[in-house]
Amino acid sequence: MLEVNPQFTDDVGLRLDYFYRVFPVFTKYVEWETKAAKADGKPFDPAKTSAFLERVRVKLSQDETRLRAVQNEDGSFGFNPGSSPDNGKTWKAGDHNSDPSPTSLAIWGLTSAGHGLEDPAVSKASSALIAMQEPTGRWNRGAQTGFVSTAYALHALSRLYPETPPPLKRADFMPKVNESLLESVGRIRELALHGEGKFPDLLLKAAQHDSPLVRYWAYIGLGATSREDGVPALIVALGDSSKMVREAAVWATRQTLLNDFGWSAIFSAYEKGTDTTRQSLLMALNLRADAVMPRSKVDFVLLTSLFNTAMNRDLHPGVRAWASKAAWQWWVWNPPTRKAINAAWKTALTRPEPDSLVETCLRYSTQALFVVNGHKANGSGEHQYPELTLLFAAMSDFLDTEKNAEIRLRLAKRLVNVGATYYETSGGDGGPGQMGYVTPNSGEMMGKAALIVLNAAVKGKSEIVIRLGIEGGANVPYRPLNEWLVNYSLTGPESLRQIAAQAVSDPRSVSLPAVPEQVEPQMAQIKRGAMEPPRRPQISDPIVELWAKVNWIIPKSEEQQRRFFDILVPQFSTYRSPEQLAQIADPALRGTSERDMSASWYLADRLGEVLERNPDLHQEIVFRKYFPTEFKNPLEARFWIRSVDWLLSFEETSNVKRAARGEMVKNSPRSGLSLVRGTLRLQEKIQTPRIEAPTQISIVKDKALQLYLDALKADADPMTRALAIRRANQTSLRSNTEVLRALRDALAYEKDPELRQIIEGVLRQGDATFLPDLMKALKEEKHANTRFDEKGNPILEETQKIDLVYFRDYVMPELTRQKRNDQQSCMGCHGLKGRVPSFYLRPPDKFGFTGVGDLLANYRTVQGKINLSDLPKSKFLRKPLNVQDGKEDGHQGGRRYTPADSGYLLLKKWAENQLKLQKKAAKASPGNEFPGCKSAKSTCVDSMQKQRRSGQIQPSESSV
Repeated sequence: MLEVNPQFTDDVGLRLDYFYRVFPVFTKYVEWETKAAKADGKPFDPAKTSAFLERVRVKLSQDETRLRAVQNEDGSFGFNPGSSPDNGKTWKAGDHNSDPSPTSLAIWGLTSAGHGLEDPAVSKASSALIAMQEPTGRWNRGAQTGFVSTAYALHALSRLYPETPPPLKRADFMPKVNESLLESVGRIRELALHGEGKFPDLLLKAAQHDSPLVRYWAYIGLGATSREDGVPALIVALGDSSKMVREAAVWATRQTLLNDFGWSAIFSAYEKGTDTTRQSLLMALNLRADAVMPRSKVDFVLLTSLFNTAMNRDLHPGVRAWASKAAWQWWVWNPPTRKAINAAWKTALTRPEPDSLVETCLRYSTQALFVVNGHKANGSGEHQYPELTLLFAAMSDFLDTEKNAEIRLRLAKRLVNVGATYYETSGGDGGPGQMGYVTPNSGEMMGKAALIVLNAAVKGKSEIVIRLGIEGGANVPYRPLNEWLVNYSLTGPESLRQIAAQAVSDPRSVSLPAVPEQVEPQMAQIKRGAMEPPRRPQISDPIVELWAKVNWIIPKSEEQQRRFFDILVPQFSTYRSPEQLAQIADPALRGTSERDMSASWYLADRLGEVLERNPDLHQEIVFRKYFPTEFKNPLEARFWIRSVDWLLSFEETSNVKRAARGEMVKNSPRSGLSLVRGTLRLQEKIQTPRIEAPTQISIVKDKALQLYLDALKADADPMTRALAIRRANQTSLRSNTEVLRALRDALAYEKDPELRQIIEGVLRQGDATFLPDLMKALKEEKHANTRFDEKGNPILEETQKIDLVYFRDYVMPELTRQKRNDQQSCMGCHGLKGRVPSFYLRPPDKFGFTGVGDLLANYRTVQGKINLSDLPKSKFLRKPLNVQDGKEDGHQGGRRYTPADSGYLLLKKWAENQLKLQKKAAKASPGNEFPGCKSAKSTCVDSMQKQRRSGQIQPSESSV
């Protein structure tokens, strides 16, 4: 604890709290040491104990000084623990943000140190914390729920404002002679709010009062008392003429049932009660109660029978409306009820419902039930609620076997309505919509339902119902539905094409044959939209987006491949520059030519984007046969400029998997990096090629490189030059000396501030700048696995340099790269402060550059997610695959890779390299089993970094 270097203000407050309260060394340590020495048969060493206590005293004094120094003007604290320019003598606040969690934990530390409200720092912090409370009573700033922040705040304030209630006296609550209504209400209200269960006879008498105001507080008091002798009065109150009294009775009945009183009365009241009583009773049964563990006296058979009757046969709509919500709660908390409630639910979803309010209640309760196993991001082979799988299977079978088309369509429509609920709203995990389809059979059930509704709607030509069906089928992992959506996104009405394309759950799960019969009509549609700029978002863009993501089935024969790519790769035979267009005298002809050129530029941009983004299209035939031998006009350059990166790294792309298998990989003639038997080797300089006949591969790469270099020239089309510069940070480009030289030249004439900033950022990645910045960052970092010379300068091992460069050039770009299926990157969540506090990475700037200091910090953070004692169990490797064994959290971002994805293999090779790197570093740092750890028993890169950060890492609110 004394060696922990606080990363958050929480750490400072918790260390004070630990040594003053949890492990009170100044009052108990000598006694503990004496007993320990006696038990071990060793002499007690007072000098050693005194030295330890003095060390603790100095550290805690520094911590307290630090806390007071970083406190904000208003008394609050932020997570930043500040910095010291003089090795801890003085402290300077890092920022002036405020958050209830560090503010609470600072109060913990200061109060544990013996300071109370008389201390100005404590008093101001208390006032600031109270001011941060939300109107709902919660404390929260950046967490998902605020549960932990609120608990911290309440604990902190309870130390400063303890409450000892005065003893209750019966005489204080007896009715007075000629008591006014206001006095009666006040007397019963005070008795009810004490909540001690005393004097129930006074509450029962007040429950018969003429005024609903008095009765209201009487039933609140009976709820707090929760006694069996209050049950008859509660049953009567459930049918009270006053709504406020009924609501109080509903709450009181819940509390009484939770104390396991009144079950037989409940069943009897449902059989004999009025409509109002039955509705209130179902409202009371809407409670979160685990009746299994405490062995409640409730009869589950009678209870589920009541729910079935209330959901499906009760004539009162209010009863039916509340029944589904109450049944859901019992389904969740009590496994013995699930089989019977499943049957009741299936009946409810297939029967007619005349009341729209009940229909809406059933819809939202069903939606809540369907997501109870979690979202897509939290899939597990051992679901907490396996009975949900059975319900989905039963309804999926029903959709297949039910012969009554009306009933079948009714169920399908209800399921689609559920799927459409919040379909555009991501869950707290960032997953696709509230329905994650994580439970087995859920995708099949919902996919069948959506197809039934969509086919019926298309037949009936109802565009509104089609839209609803598409929304309800959004993100459903059911191949027939996804194929329907893909087809509809290409052939349906223009107003629905875009939403249909967006609804496909994973374009990679949809196979699109790369054949002319499929592609030519779609290309015709793209070209038609290209000619009508205002309609491009409806006509062309959905197809372009689909082509960029979809799983293309590329034919195996070269002839068939050529037929496909002849369509995909445009031929720009006609080109007119702006100057040539301006010289056309005929206004009509000039207008036609301008429209043609606008369409051509659109096709060059969007189809070039398709070829760039979809790795299925990075075929050898494109590399060898379609890349031009010379560029006839700027349109061709615009189309191909986006593909320069994959063209230059074409060999390396295929080599990743080969290297992962340990196969020998040839060096790329233009790359500064090579993979040999899966190990990345950094070439300090571009090797001088041997004089030999150029291969076709090297010729194409030379031409691709020349295309890029030409695009950087002063006379290049400005838009094409901008595209080229914005891609300059790609590893295959910025590792090339010719590119770096051309970028330096471009600074002389490129005037756009953003483009200049990108160029300067790329040039900073060169060794001349990068290595000095890295040495400076290592010196400031003072990490345990970095060796230093006698002057205090870091010694950078060659293996460390290679690993850091690989992390910079491959791991960071992969973590920042948007995935094809959802256009989301790992950094999209992990690079946002507060989103995933346990694995926060410092994001690159908007141009993709990461400063050396931030790069090194990310390098250490990711190292901390490598389990060196059991590499396959590393979170860095398991989380992106969403691997789970039922006993660990899923990945909040869902499945990002399959084990065979090239991007994942890059990450895996880097992780595997850590084993060799850490062992070597451990030899250089004796006493450390793994670098960065202060203890030989530790198995992490930096054990201190793995501590939970109080208030920021909140286990109940977020996980990696």
